[in-house]
Amino acid sequence: MMTYFIDTNIFIRVLVADAGSKEMLKDSVGLLASARDKKRRMVTSSLVLAEIAWVLKGVYGFKREEVARAIDSIIKFP
Repeated sequence: MMTYFIDTNIFIRVLVADAGSKEMLKDSVGLLASARDKKRRMVTSSLVLAEIAWVLKGVYGFKREEVARAIDSIIKFP
């Protein structure tokens, strides 16, 4: 099975329910669902997690606790 690298933008679209592009949000949710359902193997990096934290706090104004929950949900994602 091929392994796919998931970058920041996929996670951000889902975490903030990006209404700017409903099609891209749908695609991002579908991509992550395929990992959850074990149809695709996916990985990310600690750098991506750091970038997600920065974007959520700096761009979207998430509180520290919200950022921590978001990162935790990614780390625990199957």
